[in-house]
Amino acid sequence: MSPSIRPRLTNQELRARERVLDAEIARARAYLDQVLSEREMVQNDLDAIIYPVLTLPVEVTSQIFCWTLAKTGRIAFPHNLSLLGQSLHLGQICRLWRQIALSIPQLWNHMDFSLNVHSNNRQTSSVFLILTCLSRAASSPLSLFLHVHIGDIKGAEPILDAFAPYSKTWENIGFCTSLNSLRALSGIYKQLPRLKSLKLGLRDPNTPKTPITLFEEAPLLQTVHLIQLHSQTVTLPWSQLTVLHVELLTAEELLGVLGLTPNLVSLVIGFLYDAINLWNLPPHPHLQSIVFTKTRLDAYLILPCLTFPRLRDLKLALSDHDNIAQLSTHALDRLSIYVTDCDGAWFMQYLATMPPSLRTAKIDLSCGHAVILRLLLSHLTDDPTFLPGLESLAIPVLRQNQEHAPVTARVLSNMLRTRRALGLRNFELVSFVSLPDTRLDTQITKLVADGMHIRVETQAEPYSDFGCPEF
Repeated sequence: MSPSIRPRLTNQELRARERVLDAEIARARAYLDQVLSEREMVQNDLDAIIYPVLTLPVEVTSQIFCWTLAKTGRIAFPHNLSLLGQSLHLGQICRLWRQIALSIPQLWNHMDFSLNVHSNNRQTSSVFLILTCLSRAASSPLSLFLHVHIGDIKGAEPILDAFAPYSKTWENIGFCTSLNSLRALSGIYKQLPRLKSLKLGLRDPNTPKTPITLFEEAPLLQTVHLIQLHSQTVTLPWSQLTVLHVELLTAEELLGVLGLTPNLVSLVIGFLYDAINLWNLPPHPHLQSIVFTKTRLDAYLILPCLTFPRLRDLKLALSDHDNIAQLSTHALDRLSIYVTDCDGAWFMQYLATMPPSLRTAKIDLSCGHAVILRLLLSHLTDDPTFLPGLESLAIPVLRQNQEHAPVTARVLSNMLRTRRALGLRNFELVSFVSLPDTRLDTQITKLVADGMHIRVETQAEPYSDFGCPEF
């Protein structure tokens, strides 16, 4: 109450009020002491708890930390410091974990930087962070990807200069920058004894007058991913490469690269463009896997130019507009096809060209392909020469027209019973359109009891139609 309006008390009333306040203060202090005492007991109980994770030997905790990192061996275009962030988070849990994290070089040798250097302050902080990670990585093999959003070589030089002295420890490396920026790494020539995987992407499409020779001598290099780069742009130890991923090239440039790589085992082809002048290349005797990651007619035009006597794994997307010749191989074992906008009869004709060595097939049907599914099951039932060696078949129906029931239990039962006699052991059909409950079918139940794996499942939600195969 404001002193100006508070009623005036007598001396006796003031002393009585003082005694009341003193009693309330005493009670409050007693309650506070009780709460503080209880809190201290709780804290003592917490301190007495021994967390099992903190009793692990440092070596075990270190190994667990290393397992938490996404070390896939592939270097993707970065959008953030995701790999580095995992290492930083481990050091924020407690003091012990921070000490362990800082002492493990393997936590700091996987760096994924996407830098936009437009100011000296940003450039300085980026270089400091890179140098800090490199010092913690010590001499352990480095896996790093650097995506620099600058066109000026002067802006990239300090960052590249920070990485260059460690080139003898580079194992999996990727650079997405300009040609001039890569030339700033001239000091790494013949200094790549550990390099196994290389990814190069250019932001400037101009072909240099002289090719980049920085990676010409790398005795362990076998995996290369080229984006907008071809044999006239970069000199590599082509003959020792076993895995090649190319994209944003012309088909003619791709054939030029393939002419230099006779020992390829795996080939991944991304977006190709421009027409092609066909010519035949020598056989690739070691090539066992080809993956087309985009739906594009020009990409498939290279197939008639090549011979793959040992090709075992093929993954591609098909549409009505694709004209793919019969493969020159008799060893194909696995086939994955993403079908989009494709005529059913044409697609059956294409499958009929597959060699009898085919054992495993996955056929992703995009929107509106109930007709193709029925044709496929019909051919599998009625024609024993159609994919005769098939042992495993998976059919995800990504988007199906609701008005067309894709299959009935009787159709499935007849197909499975026929194909079981020909060697089919695994069958999966997954769709978001209602499918029959095959557990109620006597024939299918007998096949399952006989050891055949059968999965017919209706998804609650439709698959997303990504427009390209998820390889």
